Amino acid sequence: MTENLAMEASTETTVTTSSETPKEQPKQLTRKQLGQLRRSYYTVVHGVVRTCSHKAKFSATQPPKNNCVSCWVAFFATAVDLEAVHKVLTEQGVKAFTKTYGDKYVKNFRGFLAMTLKPKDEPKEVTL
Repeated sequence: MTENLAMEASTETTVTTSSETPKEQPKQLTRKQLGQLRRSYYTVVHGVVRTCSHKAKFSATQPPKNNCVSCWVAFFATAVDLEAVHKVLTEQGVKAFTKTYGDKYVKNFRGFLAMTLKPKDEPKEVTL
C-alpha cells in the first residue's frame, strides 16, 4: 500500500512539472534604446577641480595624468590614504616609496607636503 502512494506522488510531481508554460523570450532592445540605457547607467561624471577648472579624472587607484599642481593637491587631499603612504615611508624608506609609487608621484607628494606643512604667515610680535 505504501508503494502505491509513493508511485502516485511521483506521477503527480511529473504532471505538475510538465504542465508549466515556457517563459517568453525577453524583448530585443533597439540600438537607440541600448544607447539611452548606456548613457543613463554607465556614464561616469567627473567633478571639476575649482582652482584650475580641470576635470577630476583621478581616483584612489589612478593619479592625475597631467602636471597641474592644483590637480595633484586635490588628488592628495581627497583620494590618497595618507596613513598608508606614511607607513611605507616610515617602515621601508624613501627608496621603497619611490619604487612603489613612481618618481612623478613622489615629486608631487613632496610639493603637497611643502604646501600643507608650511607655516602660515603669522603677524610678527612687536617687542617694546
